[in-house]
Amino acid sequence: MIMNKVLIFLAVFLIANIFLNNTVMAESSGDKVSLTVTVKNVTVNGGDVYIAIYSSKDSHKQEVPDYGFIEASETPELSVTVNLSPGEYAFAVFQDINNNGTLDTGIFGIPKEPVALSNWSGKGLPGGWEKQKMTIGHDTGRNIVLSLSSK
Repeated sequence: MIMNKVLIFLAVFLIANIFLNNTVMAESSGDKVSLTVTVKNVTVNGGDVYIAIYSSKDSHKQEVPDYGFIEASETPELSVTVNLSPGEYAFAVFQDINNNGTLDTGIFGIPKEPVALSNWSGKGLPGGWEKQKMTIGHDTGRNIVLSLSSK
């Protein structure tokens, strides 16, 4: 049941982000934190990588990201930079191996394509907002590293 919610979350994130491109960034201001999201274990030329950033429990639950990026898989590691207001955020990533524009899942909604979520090792249940959220501020790290699970 929980895995199904995670898969639905990732699928909706993809659909919501289909119109976004890699130049999407929050507006810059003095109170923003420049944050780099690094994705590791990317299969080179293995399909676009979709990155979603959620800024609230509601956007996470509704599976509507506040920021989204679609990146080409030209290197085994890629990064995007975004300017965020200090606060709590959750991050979700998947690589669309077959380039069909959606996260493919198997029985019980288990992803067939590589995925990564903030505060999730790739083993066990990923949890929801309370587990996945991270606090971003001027005094915290400026690089979020997510490693895609191998499928």
